[in-house]
Amino acid sequence: MNDKVNSSKRENLFLAKKYLIANIYYTAKIEGLNVTFPQTKTILDGVSVSNLDIDDVQKILNLRNA
Repeated sequence: MNDKVNSSKRENLFLAKKYLIANIYYTAKIEGLNVTFPQTKTILDGVSVSNLDIDDVQKILNLRNA
């Protein structure tokens, strides 16, 4: 089992980014947005996603900025 207390800086940054995306995704679901986890990750990476309303994309970005 990994010791999470003595993780390297690289491991900590990886986990922080992973949990940030997951947190934004689950918050978007609570808000009623119809997005998938991969779509959320793509939006946060700065790439446009087809078949999504521009308001939904903006809400994802606002959640990131919050």
